[in-house]
Amino acid sequence: MILEKILVVLIVLTVLSLVTWWTQRKGKPKVRRMGTDKNSRLSDLNLLYDRAKKEFISLEVRKFTDKVVISEKSLFNKNPKDLVFITLNPNRGKSVSKKGLFVVARYPHVPTREEMQKDFARVLNKY
Repeated sequence: MILEKILVVLIVLTVLSLVTWWTQRKGKPKVRRMGTDKNSRLSDLNLLYDRAKKEFISLEVRKFTDKVVISEKSLFNKNPKDLVFITLNPNRGKSVSKKGLFVVARYPHVPTREEMQKDFARVLNKY
């Protein structure tokens, strides 16, 4: 009789400890891919905007829905001349092309400051 009660208590404690262990264990870390959800795209775009704003102080940096634009500072409320368009697209590789007077840059990740300086030197070296 007492032995049966002890056995039931041991089984309950074992089940409770297994459930606790199962729910508290650390699983595999989830790999976050850029662009899989809207919030990660926004945070990556914000990071790109902050890096560009800190790097190119003498220029105006503007953020749009899916791109960051680096342009001249506007004087006397004139329309500033756009110099660089930067977009983030995780599905495509890096491409930097000069189209007329400005540069269009597409990156699969948020570029570093050095990478931006090197890629935009053709257009921004006079500023």
